[in-house]
Amino acid sequence: MQEAIDAARAAGDGHIGLDGTLVPTCRVQVEEPTKGVDLFWSGKHHRHGVNLQVISAPDGYPLWIAEARPGREHDANAAGKTGVEAEIALLNIGVAEDDHLLVLADLGYEKFRAFPAVVLPHKTPQRGKPTEAQKEWNQLIGAKRALAEKANADLKVRFRCLQKVSLNPWRIGTIARAALAFFHIERPRRFILTQRSA
Repeated sequence: MQEAIDAARAAGDGHIGLDGTLVPTCRVQVEEPTKGVDLFWSGKHHRHGVNLQVISAPDGYPLWIAEARPGREHDANAAGKTGVEAEIALLNIGVAEDDHLLVLADLGYEKFRAFPAVVLPHKTPQRGKPTEAQKEWNQLIGAKRALAEKANADLKVRFRCLQKVSLNPWRIGTIARAALAFFHIERPRRFILTQRSA
């Protein structure tokens, strides 16, 4: 992951995107961590699969993919198990201010809100409605984050092997990182679409 962060800084990016994606698998029933719980069943997507954490550049270019985690894990938990949480918690420590990066994420990473580099949308209050300022903020973050989701879509569309996997689910992370390496060879990131403000 450090290489992806270094690449983003070298390109002059002001932020990176963090997003999880589910790679579907054939039905694999593994009763863990407790009895009656299916390790690879994603309650959010209502299917079996693995959770992959993806780091992307502001222009939607995929930079890094974490190892596979079971589909039942929420994004924040998967980020914690793969070392992403630890990296972004200390992202700008000891780094010159000109090289600081923000991390744009969705509400699946709510527990990271206290990290200085993480930028999240506002949650809708349990009782009441978001203010106009909060709505505008959420629209802005959503528009910028859409490109992070594009990174996941690009990989899945370009590589059919990530559309549904019938192999051992634990190998999907290796397959995804191999696909990312091919993606980088075939489509090197040549243009920087976003720049730091002067």
